[in-house]
Amino acid sequence: MKKKIIFAIPIFQTGGTERVLVNIVHALKNDYNITVIIKQKPTKCDLLDRLYSLKVPVFCLVEKFPNIVKPKKFFKKLYWKLFIKKKAFNESFNFINSLCDKDTLWIDFLCFTFFNYTKKLPANIEKWSWMHCSSDVFLQKKNLAKISAYQKIISINNTFTQEVKSHLPDLPIKTLLNPVDIEEIYKQSLSKISTKEEFFVYVGRISQDKDVATLIQAYKIFLSNTNSKTKLLLIGTGEKVEYYKEMVQNLDLSDKVIFKGNLSNPFPWMRQSKALILSSLSEGSPMVLLEAMISETIPVSSDCVSGPKEMLASGKRGLLFKPKDANELALIMQKIDSGMMTKKQFQPYWKDFIQMHSFTQFKKNFEGVIDEKN
Repeated sequence: MKKKIIFAIPIFQTGGTERVLVNIVHALKNDYNITVIIKQKPTKCDLLDRLYSLKVPVFCLVEKFPNIVKPKKFFKKLYWKLFIKKKAFNESFNFINSLCDKDTLWIDFLCFTFFNYTKKLPANIEKWSWMHCSSDVFLQKKNLAKISAYQKIISINNTFTQEVKSHLPDLPIKTLLNPVDIEEIYKQSLSKISTKEEFFVYVGRISQDKDVATLIQAYKIFLSNTNSKTKLLLIGTGEKVEYYKEMVQNLDLSDKVIFKGNLSNPFPWMRQSKALILSSLSEGSPMVLLEAMISETIPVSSDCVSGPKEMLASGKRGLLFKPKDANELALIMQKIDSGMMTKKQFQPYWKDFIQMHSFTQFKKNFEGVIDEKN
């Protein structure tokens, strides 16, 4: 009988963590009995369609148990807290517990977000927490208090693991690099796109932690220092879209910074771009940098905690700049745009790193962690 694995994730929209989960399910579904639990109602998107296409059971807790969601209005919130919250939680927990057997592997897939469920599950169920965050976030006091509920902590890069180990040498933490469908990304990147203009590209959530403001500011500086016609394309959505649209308008960049929204296939845009640029304040292991390498374009990233420096090999596989330093990023953009820096100087370091993230290698590494005693 196949071992049962339950992946629990709080939200499902278009994001790197969700993409990683879909790839993991894809890599493991033939050898394990996999179930996915999503707490909030998932956002309709191509990524969700991919998850459903893998034909594994997917359950949405809020659809089965609407009362687990805290109301927004004050008096309803108070009533919910006093009379409804505990019952709703217990009902949803009993459902989760009913999905488990004695050999189930329970995986809290996003940094302790299912901690309240995890600590109540029977002791015979193995429990992992998968860290999609930076090491400094993990080491916060509120998170350290939750560690004992899990038999293993899964890190997505070696930098994270080493940093955490330096503080907690006895912690059962294991590194599993995120898997990607290398052949499919490369194939999709060869598709034609509807522009012949030159551009830089950002791909990801447009949210506060991604600090797209620094990217826009750097682009403004880049334009003021050059006569370039290279545009900036922003692919993705998020809560800060309208804020950044207003910022772009105020900087008189509306015809040069293009908001593309979500695209089912961003990879040909990566391939045709002069560089893929990530300006985050913190990251776990940003897969968009790896996807840029597969799509054969230069990855550029802020040197934030804790994954980009490892992914870009301290500058061998791509370019790094200090977080929030728009001037340094503008200079990098200028060097790439002028041809002073090209992908040829980075490509020799891409192939082996890309293969480390193949489905085959991930499956081998995952099985090794399952078999390894704490």
